[in-house]
Formats: sequence, C-alpha cells, structure tokens
Amino acid sequence: MVDSSVSPEPQCVEEPQRLAAIAAAGVLIAVALAQASDLVTFMRMVDVVGIGAELNPLVARGATTLGFGALAVAKAALVVLVAASFVIVARRHRRVAATVATTGTMAGLLGAYSNVLAIA
Repeated sequence: MVDSSVSPEPQCVEEPQRLAAIAAAGVLIAVALAQASDLVTFMRMVDVVGIGAELNPLVARGATTLGFGALAVAKAALVVLVAASFVIVARRHRRVAATVATTGTMAGLLGAYSNVLAIA
C-alpha cells in the first residue's frame, strides 16, 4: 500500500535551464565553426584565385574596400546575432529557433564549400 500523505519528489526546475544552456552553447559552437571555416577558406581562395572568385558581391566589395579585418568582425557579429536570436526565440518557438541555428550554420558551410570549389 502506498502512503498518499507523502508527496512525490519535486521535479528539478533547473533541468530545462541547464538543457537550454547546453543547446545555446552547441549553437554557438556550430555557427562559429561554420562561419570561421567560411572565413578561412575565403582568405585562402582570395590568395590563390583572387577576389573575383567571390560569388557574393557584398563580400567582394567589403573585402576590397574594408579589408579582411572588417569581414572577420562582421562574421563574429553574425555568430553573436544568430546565437542570441536562438536563445531568445527558443523560449517559445523551438522550431523557429532551430531554423535560425540551422540557417546560420548552413550559410557558413555553404560559403566554405563554394570557396573550396573555387580553389580546386
């Protein structure tokens, strides 16, 4: 017989917060690595083939007028923006947050892929 006067153990309230922090860290790492790979392969592509191989006219213009440092700062800002957007949106709309994280990651990977193709 189960004693009904004993209340069940309270569930840990901190668990969802811990999982959210782990998810945010994962998004930050994934987006940062993808965008860094895009930047590194871009710099190599420009060194080997030239700026004319860049398919994005905004990036080509920025690299020509502002230099690689400004592009690195823009990439870092993009990583922060995507990670912050994920954290804010994930509280209520998990699928939208996942789409934001996936888009930020895939954009970097696609850029790196196109840079590698231009080098080869």
